[in-house]
Amino acid sequence: FGSRSPSDSPDMSEWVSEPRIRMWRRVLLLWIGIMMSGYLISFLMIGLIVAFDIDSLDLFSQISITVSYVIMGGIILALVDYEDKIEYLRSLFAFPNISRLKFGGLVALILILDLILVEGYSIIYDSIGSLPEGGELFFDANSANSPLILILIFISLAISAPLIEELIFRGYILDSLRTNYSDLFSIFTSGILFGFMHWDPLFGFFDIYQTGAATIGGFLYGWLRIKTGSLWPSIICHSIWNGTIFFLAFVI
Repeated sequence: FGSRSPSDSPDMSEWVSEPRIRMWRRVLLLWIGIMMSGYLISFLMIGLIVAFDIDSLDLFSQISITVSYVIMGGIILALVDYEDKIEYLRSLFAFPNISRLKFGGLVALILILDLILVEGYSIIYDSIGSLPEGGELFFDANSANSPLILILIFISLAISAPLIEELIFRGYILDSLRTNYSDLFSIFTSGILFGFMHWDPLFGFFDIYQTGAATIGGFLYGWLRIKTGSLWPSIICHSIWNGTIFFLAFVI
């Protein structure tokens, strides 16, 4: 857990040394802003539904989720631009300088480890308490047959979430921590922040199953990002994981 300089990849030349308290303030404000933006959009959605007596609740809710990711993306891009870290942002999306075989092997390794660890975590969680019961997926059962709603869900799960969340947590937050702490500490901390982004303190305070499962993924994706120096492997892992959940829940 000792401090050491981050690796040369991605390009960290635009980052400047700063006191830890200032770094933590910046990271936590970003995390809180992301959390609050989701709630803000949700409450706005409820207000619009009530005000305009909207019938297509499932479609409207999926549109609101898409808007939430657009806002999250706007927040992180505005922050990167404000701090003049454009080259850093570009370097995050450079493909890693490794063979295709190693690239595929690392992705497969992380996905297999993620599955094994989440299954083990599920068994332990169920033995201590009980796994959360699956509720209704839609307000209207007919929404399960709507191509537009299913497409929006797929975009949110398999495209928007991997891209935006990896940029924020395995990009900006992870490297912010690495400027002051070791890689191990940075992976651990960014993974926990990522996990608690999936916690709902208003409507599911005692349900932390998804928080723990996401934290496991955060640890693995953080290691993969540092190992390869690129966001693409973790984005692909995240996309495959969420895409599989989509097909299991909505297609099969």
